[in-house]
Amino acid sequence: MINVLFAGNDGVFDGILTCMLSIFLRTTTKEPFTFYIFTMDVSHIKSSYIAISEEKTEYLDSIAKSYNKDSKVVRMDVIENYNRVFANCPNELTYCSPYTLLRLLADEMDEIPDKLLYLDADILFNRDITLLYNHDISDYEYAAARDHYGKYLINPNYINAGVLLLNMKKIRQSFFQKKNCYLLTSLLSIGVQQKSLCFLRSLMTRSFYISILL
Repeated sequence: MINVLFAGNDGVFDGILTCMLSIFLRTTTKEPFTFYIFTMDVSHIKSSYIAISEEKTEYLDSIAKSYNKDSKVVRMDVIENYNRVFANCPNELTYCSPYTLLRLLADEMDEIPDKLLYLDADILFNRDITLLYNHDISDYEYAAARDHYGKYLINPNYINAGVLLLNMKKIRQSFFQKKNCYLLTSLLSIGVQQKSLCFLRSLMTRSFYISILL
């Protein structure tokens, strides 16, 4: 099973669909996929911040099953977790939407498996996803690629948080994402995901970077 996580509101439905299609068209594996979608309604912040509907999730599920009958799309409303961890935090109203924080809730969800590929909804694949997913990260919390511009302008280890290969088992053991959440609820940050991940990377003994054309 290949496990993929998306996060977003109703507005990223098209992006999730096209990303899924690019995966199916470029990947030769016969393994089934499980696509998890973290979503929530925070329309009190902005009227367009509404959850991806059950109907649209069912449509995505039908697309996944058309490529492999054992594949599925799982919609997870994470509003209770979000409110408990991130509501009213300094980064809730930055230029990034609140949905950019949702990937950091993955360790709280019992349904989430030990290995997971997080993808932003604007990602398209032009090569087989297994070239990325099959990296062995058993000794690491996560693998990521250095950001093309950020590694020069901000920090040599500034990473692109839009593609994260996550070792959820190790993350849960080390409380890695809970430390990240603490930073994001305590400090106002530009580029919140990348900067907090880079800071936490400096606390780790080993780092895993990937360089691959998707």
